[in-house]
Formats: sequence, C-alpha cells, structure tokens
Amino acid sequence: MFKSRLMKLLFDFICLELFSLILGAGLGFLQGIASFARQKTEVMLGLSGWAALMGGVVAAIIIPVMYYSMVRSEISVYAGIQMIALIGFIGIISAFLLGVFLDAGWLSWIITCLASVVVCIAYTKHHFRIF
Repeated sequence: MFKSRLMKLLFDFICLELFSLILGAGLGFLQGIASFARQKTEVMLGLSGWAALMGGVVAAIIIPVMYYSMVRSEISVYAGIQMIALIGFIGIISAFLLGVFLDAGWLSWIITCLASVVVCIAYTKHHFRIF
C-alpha cells in the first residue's frame, strides 16, 4: 500500500516536472521571439533559445511549488488550462510591449512570474473564471 502510493506521488511529480519544463521552454521561446523582434533573425532566434532555457528552468521551479501549495485539489483541469493560457498571454504581450517601447523585453520573465502567482491566487481564492 505504502509503496504504491509513494510510486504514484513520484510519478505525479515527474509528470508535473516534465510538463513544467516543456511548457516553460515553449512560453520562454515565444516570449523571446516577441521581445527580440526588432533584432536580426539570427540574434532573435539565439536569444529566444536562451529565453526558452530560462523559461524551462523557472517553470520547473514555480509550477510544482504553486501546484502543491495552492491549486492541487481546488481547481479543475479546464481551469488549469485557462490559467496557463492567461499567464502565457500576459507574458508574451508584456515581452512584446517591453521589447518595442523600452528595448527591455527580457524583463518580461519577472512579469510572467508575478502574473502566475496572481492568477493562481485569483483562481483558487476567489473562484475567478475567464469563460
């Protein structure tokens, strides 16, 4: 009994980490494209690769902490998908706006991290829903 429950928890954690890495890398790459759009193509893609790496690492830390501390039993899968979409939208738009107006699109990672915490709190504490 104990061994099977421990294996399930370990499997859940590994799946969550893999999901976090893939999602963070994808959103980081898109944020990199949006924030470095005014650069040459080679530079934009190179910096977007670094943004993908950073997005994967940061997401691998933030998503499991938020999941296990806030939302594990309080939201549905549909609400989780809405949260991810909203956080991704906020991150990409902030990257574009900071990149175009201030040439500091790389700062969008801070806004994305803050948005993830705010959206998570809004969904769990206030039962906020987009659709």
